[in-house]
Amino acid sequence: VQRAAIVVQKNFKASREHQRYLSLKAATLVFQRRYRALILSRQYALEYLSLRRATIHIQAVYRGIRVRKSIERMHLAACTIQSAYKMHRNRKSYQKKRTAAIVIQNYYRSFINGRNQRKKYLMMKNSALVIQASYRGMKERQKLKILHASAVMIQSSYRMYIQRRRYKQLCWAARVIQQRFRAKMAKKADMENYAKIKKAVICLQCSFRAKKARQLYKSSVAARRIQSFLQMCVERRRFLEKKAAAVTIQSVFRCQRARARYKLIWSSAVAIQRWYRACHRAQLQKAEYTAQRQAVVVIQSAFRGMKARKVARQIRAARKIQCFLQMAVQRRKFIQLRTAAITLRAYYLMYKAKSQYTSYKQAALVLQRHYRSHLTMKRQRAAYLQTRRNVTIVQARVRGFIERKKFRKIKESTVKIQALFRGFLQRQKYLRCKFSALVIQQHYRAHQMRNTEQQRYHQMKRSIIRIQLGLDTPLCLALNLDVPSTKTSA
Repeated sequence: VQRAAIVVQKNFKASREHQRYLSLKAATLVFQRRYRALILSRQYALEYLSLRRATIHIQAVYRGIRVRKSIERMHLAACTIQSAYKMHRNRKSYQKKRTAAIVIQNYYRSFINGRNQRKKYLMMKNSALVIQASYRGMKERQKLKILHASAVMIQSSYRMYIQRRRYKQLCWAARVIQQRFRAKMAKKADMENYAKIKKAVICLQCSFRAKKARQLYKSSVAARRIQSFLQMCVERRRFLEKKAAAVTIQSVFRCQRARARYKLIWSSAVAIQRWYRACHRAQLQKAEYTAQRQAVVVIQSAFRGMKARKVARQIRAARKIQCFLQMAVQRRKFIQLRTAAITLRAYYLMYKAKSQYTSYKQAALVLQRHYRSHLTMKRQRAAYLQTRRNVTIVQARVRGFIERKKFRKIKESTVKIQALFRGFLQRQKYLRCKFSALVIQQHYRAHQMRNTEQQRYHQMKRSIIRIQLGLDTPLCLALNLDVPSTKTSA
């Protein structure tokens, strides 16, 4: 029995040691698992922290790259905007300068055209003045010629009338004297008649001589008056010719300022030639007038002597014939002068109308040129303003299109960057959630494994305690030991 008890005790101790060994082994395994789980959790925490630091570093680097790219884009955009603004400002200043230069060129060209047209107009005006002066001088000379011819005709008719009146007076006086003389001769005797005739002759001679003296005095006074009038006319004509020459020279001198010296010398030479020819013609006309006067005086003296020698009837017949001839000649001259005056008047009116028409035509041409230049300038300005408005509209639309295109590009790039950034954020968030889910799963699995190990450990412990209690009860009964109840031990 003692040996059996020893064997039982050895076996029990061996089983208990084995159970203790198994429990220690299980506890050791649990501690090892927990320690390994703790190390794994620490490793996972360290890896999480390192991954977090790496993620933060990557995010910082990415954000720095994005900020630098955005700064570079903004810098490029600012450079582009500055270049576009400078280009716009330079283009605008160039357009302003170009428009100002075009306006100045148009005004300068219009000024040059106006100055040239004014020069042409002044030259034509001066030439017209010269032509008018020469034509007026010619007309004045023609008027002087007509007046001189009419004065000569009036003088000749007046002298003829004076001579005829004198002749009639002489005839009447002679008839009266003859009647008285014949009456006295019939009344008185021969001696008395002789004495009377002698007295009468003496008386007649005295009266005739006195009358002749009076007539000579009157004729001399009339001649002096006519000579003074003629001299006055000649001096006036000379004065008018000199005045016309002076006016011509003045007009030529004034024209010399706008024309060349050659034209001035030529016009002055022409004016001097005209003046010299007019003077020469006046001298010739004066010589002809003096010759005609002398011839008329000679003819008158001869005719008077012939009249004195011929009979009264012959004288009357000759006078009648002479009067008729002079009347016919004067009538013919008057008709010729009238036709010449009508022709000259017609030519003058035609020339005046033609010159007026030419002046009106030149003025109308000048006005048309000015008006056409004004219309062309106005049309060019309207076309320029229209093109400028079109160019500004096109530039505005092109710039708007370019800005819209840039804005669309910037918007698309911004949307892409935002999409990429949001995707990156979502991916980072998903990775963090995934990593946290993995960590949680690992912790949960470790916790489940720990719980299962604890449950197994408790079950083994209870089973070992039960085995130990099951083994101890027969020994206690055999050795009369108190065996505690299972419930209390449990």
